[in-house]
Order: sequence, then C-alpha cells, then structure tokens
Amino acid sequence: MATARGTQMTGGIDPQISIRLLEKLSRRGLTNELYRQLHHLDYDTIKAHIGYCRKIGEFQPDGTNARLQQRLQFVLDQIERKHGSSGVVDQRTLEDAVRMALKSYPLT
Repeated sequence: MATARGTQMTGGIDPQISIRLLEKLSRRGLTNELYRQLHHLDYDTIKAHIGYCRKIGEFQPDGTNARLQQRLQFVLDQIERKHGSSGVVDQRTLEDAVRMALKSYPLT
C-alpha cells in the first residue's frame, strides 16, 4: 500500500501530488487568481494550499481536494499538450485550461 509521510494510506489521494502539480503550474504562470477558480474556497492561495498539503496525510477520494487535484492535473496536461513541458505560458492559455477543467471536473 502507498505511504505518505511515513503513514500508511487507506485508499486516499496523496496530497504530495497536488504539491508537485502546483509547483509546476506556478512555474508555468498559474496565478492565485486562476488557482482560486479551481479551488472550492475562492480565497485560498497556492502557497496556503501547499502548506495544507504538507500537513495532511491523504485526501478523501471523493472530496473537494481530490477534485482540485484532478483539475490541476487537467490544466497541466492541457498546457503541456499545447506548449510542451517547460516555460511560462500566456494567461489566455491558462484561462482556457482552467475553464475546461471546471467543466470537466465539477464539484458535484
């Protein structure tokens, strides 16, 4: 079974994946404003969510943080498909990817 921070995972989603996605997306140009559209709390920041992910062992598979992780992965996949795996991308590309992520991974 997978482990997170030395504890046994019970079928949950690894928050460390969200950290890696947020770090990559930040390097690609994701702003807090765009991130807030993806997150279920519209006041959260990238830095705050990374801090939260470092403290928690796992996300519930059907929870909002797991859905956020899916959205982040979708955004990264979209920009990498269009622009390769490195470099900052324009905000319009990120906005389009965020919009598509919200449609593809609704909270309900």
